[in-house]
Amino acid sequence: MRIATSWKPTGASIRLHHRMLTPIIAALALGQTIPATASVVFPCFPETPEDQPVRFLTHSVTFKLTEKGVDMESLSTFKNLSDKPISFQMLLPTRGAHCRKSQVDALVLSAYLDKGLVPWTTLSEVHKEPSSARKASGIWAATYELLNAVPVTIKPKQTRSMRVKWSAPIGIAGMDGLQRMVIYDTAGAANWDGTVGQVNVAIQYKTNLILQVFAALPDKQWQVGTNGAFFKKYDYSPPKKPHLIFTYYPQQF
Repeated sequence: MRIATSWKPTGASIRLHHRMLTPIIAALALGQTIPATASVVFPCFPETPEDQPVRFLTHSVTFKLTEKGVDMESLSTFKNLSDKPISFQMLLPTRGAHCRKSQVDALVLSAYLDKGLVPWTTLSEVHKEPSSARKASGIWAATYELLNAVPVTIKPKQTRSMRVKWSAPIGIAGMDGLQRMVIYDTAGAANWDGTVGQVNVAIQYKTNLILQVFAALPDKQWQVGTNGAFFKKYDYSPPKKPHLIFTYYPQQF
């Protein structure tokens, strides 16, 4: 059901909500961690359980926001640094925090190796039970992890590409449930040989969807505009807190 957007908040009402929510925002900005009040599933940088001389040259991710969901598409290029062919499984993880079963059930994933659609296999799907209080509020999993795997073979010195498409309901954050949240987990960038040559993460949205961008973390590492936010790093190695976190208030706020 589409929610009417004819109501427009006054400046006074925006300032009031801002004062009420400042402690939540400050905690999020300082910690750069997924807040306990979040309910979200999110995609992750490709991983591998194996040790081989494969280097990620580029990794570009684009999130497109809709009223209720988020569509993600990533494109990775990676190279076999050795003089021998390599075969391995590339893991495409989805993880979640305090998520609802409906968020997990709505996940959609597809993968393309050098533009050709490739089958993926689910290796594992695990979740941790929430507290009784969170469960009573509709939370299905305190933490969630889905590991899908795609078989990859690379010839000596060959460069290949992997395109991943992923969709899910939009994440919710904030004690009042008003914030919307997009997360990307970059921890998997540490799995490969050396640093990642270039990482680009873009979040695209229409101005009629967002009332106010609230936080783009890590702080001061994003460019944020009226139609999108952009993160770029060269020779990327994930930090100890590897989550890129983008929060905003929708027009329905």
